[in-house]
Amino acid sequence: MGENNMFFDKEKHLKNKEKRENEKKEYENILQSFKKASSLTSERLIFSDKKNEVLIKKTLLDKRYFVYPYKEIVGYKPIVNGKSIKKHHGITRAIVGGTLLGGAGAIVGAVTGGKQYDVVDKLAISIFFKDNKQFEISFLNSETKTDSFTYKTLQESFNLLANKLESIISINNANVAGSKTVSGADEISKFKALLDEGTITKEEFDAKKKQILGL
Repeated sequence: MGENNMFFDKEKHLKNKEKRENEKKEYENILQSFKKASSLTSERLIFSDKKNEVLIKKTLLDKRYFVYPYKEIVGYKPIVNGKSIKKHHGITRAIVGGTLLGGAGAIVGAVTGGKQYDVVDKLAISIFFKDNKQFEISFLNSETKTDSFTYKTLQESFNLLANKLESIISINNANVAGSKTVSGADEISKFKALLDEGTITKEEFDAKKKQILGL
């Protein structure tokens, strides 16, 4: 009885080991395919315009990985926490989904309301997906002087990621708007056919057309 239990445990262990090895190989293949088709690599992310997908890589603390189509990205929120404000500039807009693009500092300036910090202790971007998942990509988690080379380098990476997300979301929004336009045109065509057949009146057709177009 004891020997059978030992044999069963060993068999289970071998199966689990084989499963882990297969999962490791699968991840390595996915990782290499994204690296070869990379459009932008930012911290835990690899974007591929060729695949129209983004890979969220494994980390030492998080052994999970995810592959999302660009169309699943619905928004993002830049996060900047700083201390020792030097001066104010009158920009009071925060951005979710991105509203300001430009050179280094443009997005950071928008998030902080135009305040310039001596020290920043957190620089991150939260990304939101259609399945209600949210991932925070952290660039900085310790106090760093904003005039340092390290901060300026991280800030540039932060802006590159925000710009990439803004571009993807803009395309997604344009595609949604385009789909609605096509869908509306199809609906109008159907009701026009009913009008031509005499199934509905001209007044009914005009009313339906206005409803579809939101007039």
